[in-house]
Amino acid sequence: MLSGVKDPDKLAVQQELTSCLLPLLLHLADEEQSVILSCKVTLFRCAVFLGWANRKSLFCSLAWDGSSQLLPCVGKCLMENNERNIPRLLFQALKYLESSQPSIRHSAALFIGETIHHFVYLLAETVSADGIFRLCEAFQEVPLRSDRTTAIVLNEHFKWLQKLANLVWGAF
Repeated sequence: MLSGVKDPDKLAVQQELTSCLLPLLLHLADEEQSVILSCKVTLFRCAVFLGWANRKSLFCSLAWDGSSQLLPCVGKCLMENNERNIPRLLFQALKYLESSQPSIRHSAALFIGETIHHFVYLLAETVSADGIFRLCEAFQEVPLRSDRTTAIVLNEHFKWLQKLANLVWGAF
């Protein structure tokens, strides 16, 4: 599909692809190997189409890294190449905390925590007080309904959410 896109359509396709990137990233932790392989191939094709920097390191990571190294590497590439979409990606990840697959819930929690940690100041400028409230709810409610691993990840990153909340709510 991507190879057939004509230049006038490229901007619309780029915007549509951006909304697909986070699901592709999180499903790198899927229980089905065929899903993981499809996500790897699709992520790389998207990176080429979108003209991401560091495609060579992305390719190497997708081809050879184990799952523990793969998610952080691909997540970093995603964020570096989509800085203006970071708030949208962050809130998109909240849905995945409800996934039926513990590995995807865990990946979503890691993504949310690491995003807040590394982009706390950018998020403080772009996320509303309502958005902070939604994040706080997720950090408090999800561990009660979720697996222990996801709860631990969210608890480890809670201090960064508190810092973000102080930056946003302190501005009011």
